[in-house]
Amino acid sequence: MIDTIKTFSMMILMGAAVRLVSDWIDSHYIMRFLDSNLINLQIALLAINTTTAGVVLSRMRELIDKTGANFNLTISAFRKSTCEQIFLIFSSITLLTLINSTIFTANVPHSKTALECLLISVFLTSLYNLYDNAKSIFIIIGYRG
Repeated sequence: MIDTIKTFSMMILMGAAVRLVSDWIDSHYIMRFLDSNLINLQIALLAINTTTAGVVLSRMRELIDKTGANFNLTISAFRKSTCEQIFLIFSSITLLTLINSTIFTANVPHSKTALECLLISVFLTSLYNLYDNAKSIFIIIGYRG
């Protein structure tokens, strides 16, 4: 749990930095890109990660049958990762809805900037989740038991 909080805190800082740099160079590309593509990207990442989990879990089943190894923590980590990804998709939908709400952004000072920082952070967290799941393939391939 602490690692998750640390990771997302780092992503918030990185999201704020990306948003700040975008403002500094007067570029709206990242927000236009995320507004148009983020949900589709996250659903694709969920599909990739689910497929990755299927491959890894199949290999783990072979290793369990062969060596009796215990992969309960890994299985729990895949389950947690899937829940995180679904949460990130719903977070993106909520953030995009608020960012595009003229009533909300007009009545809450600096809300658009803060929400955009959070949206970038959610995107970065989704990419980190993909990276984390991809690492599991290399770990399981190298497992010798």
